[in-house]
Amino acid sequence: MVHRLLALLLMSSASVAHAQACIATRDVPLDELTDHALSGTLPLALPIPAAFRHVTIKDAPQGSSYWMVPGEEAEGKSQGASGHLLAKVASGVYDQAKDDFAGVDDLKEKMDVKGVSVSSDRTLVNGYPVLFVESEDRTLHTKTYTVFVATNEESQAIVVKYRPPLGDPTLGACYWKTLKANLLAAGESDASGSATGSGTHARDVALMRSPQDQSAFIAAFAEAARNGRIDALIAMMSPATRKAAGDEATRANLRNVIAPFFAHSIKLHSEDTVRRSTMPDGRMGVWHYTYAVDAAGKPSPFRIALIAEDGALHAGFVDVGKCIRDRHVFCD
Repeated sequence: MVHRLLALLLMSSASVAHAQACIATRDVPLDELTDHALSGTLPLALPIPAAFRHVTIKDAPQGSSYWMVPGEEAEGKSQGASGHLLAKVASGVYDQAKDDFAGVDDLKEKMDVKGVSVSSDRTLVNGYPVLFVESEDRTLHTKTYTVFVATNEESQAIVVKYRPPLGDPTLGACYWKTLKANLLAAGESDASGSATGSGTHARDVALMRSPQDQSAFIAAFAEAARNGRIDALIAMMSPATRKAAGDEATRANLRNVIAPFFAHSIKLHSEDTVRRSTMPDGRMGVWHYTYAVDAAGKPSPFRIALIAEDGALHAGFVDVGKCIRDRHVFCD
């Protein structure tokens, strides 16, 4: 994946000089920015130069979405006099299991050999891992700014690259600062894996990145349900979910639906598909798609959404007896 990220960073094209102190922007949803190349939805937007519009570039690489001032594109090229922006959806960029953007440290070494200095920083925006990369060609003295947003779908990430007008570092730096500030303002940020807020927030982030803690929680939830310990299940449910549904309705669902489902199970299946996703109520969490197994070895599918709140894991939503194709590994 290092080579994949390296290739994406090296994608560039010439731009011509244009002096400007700073730039007005407008927000564009990432789905629109990539020319609707996303397989699902991603509720984030990026500020782009206000004068930029989506343009068609002859012979442009498939899946590349170019934005610039209309009329500035040259045939077969993307040399906007006011700079340009390129957006695309790429695979093989983000390792969801390792929570890693293709080995950034190795990337910096490889780029340095090519005469390009690279700096980067990580953050988390509304549950989506984000990597900001700034690269400078030491020979040409040009800068390129790139943001990678993991979509939480396999190894997929949205790649947005901005090339400012050549010879105008002030404009590029100003726009980059605006982009980062606006994106970070969209949700809680967790730069370089550490919280920018309280210690509780840091614990929440750590829990959402810990497969071991999540697996232990699901096992404890299943055991409490199997033994009919409704009070224990209530304590494990998300306070926000309980408030929205009401304690009485939540308790009834746990007693009449969830506990009976797990009553005859003896263990959880080893197959567990994990997806970070937006919950039905708009919060970010992690869905686990797995199975409860009975004494005869029969697996029964269920899914549970985990949400970190107040420094502890909670179950946000639980669906039992439903097999979700393309999520559960197998369905009857």
